Amino acid sequence: MIRQIGPESRGEFLAALGDTPFFAAVMAASFEVNAGKNTGVRFFLADGAAVSVSGGRALVCGACDEDELASFFAFSGVQDVRTSGARPAGFEPGELFLMEYVSPREKPLPEGYALEEMPSMTQLGETLCYTDGTVSAGDFVSEACARRNRGLAHIWALRAPDGYAATAGVYALSGREAYLGGVITKEKYRGRGCAGALVLRLANEYHPRRAVRLICAPHRRSFYESLGFAARPGLLAWRAGQNP
Repeated sequence: MIRQIGPESRGEFLAALGDTPFFAAVMAASFEVNAGKNTGVRFFLADGAAVSVSGGRALVCGACDEDELASFFAFSGVQDVRTSGARPAGFEPGELFLMEYVSPREKPLPEGYALEEMPSMTQLGETLCYTDGTVSAGDFVSEACARRNRGLAHIWALRAPDGYAATAGVYALSGREAYLGGVITKEKYRGRGCAGALVLRLANEYHPRRAVRLICAPHRRSFYESLGFAARPGLLAWRAGQNP
């Protein structure tokens, strides 16, 4: 049975997450800032598995009844699912890679740019269309601020003379993992090494004390491999499709 939960079920939710790479850090951070609030992110337990839903996207950590999961997602309008192993019935495989920083290296910041370790989140939103695509830019900035204020995020940016040129951040920080995301470069500054330099600065800030991980689409895999990341198992991506 899938049941919605709130802050009172925090312990049960975290127990379902365990130490699962990616899911434990990302879903726990989201729970801390969204559970019990009217933010559009909802949390569930399903036979011991942890589930979060935001708009048309969901995360599932653990094993549960895959037919029930598919029915729940159809009712909820979920189209994209990332799981630690479960396959919702009728969903088709997508392709995402879980990457881990395993080969440390360094890259200097490009000349003429200033590193800001506490950038203005409002300015980032205005300059870089700052969103992960699941929520509006304003909502994404609000949650990023909440995470940073609680010590769950560490966000950096590079400033050019006319404003922010690029940003990258750790958006889920736990005792074991630093989950890196929000890697964005303003179009006019692409190809100058801004994103790579920021990613490596952040990765080296936490490695080896914490596992530094991120997820990426196939066309970005070679970029992250060039920065010392390697693909790891443990993340499955699914898209709603036709039942066989």
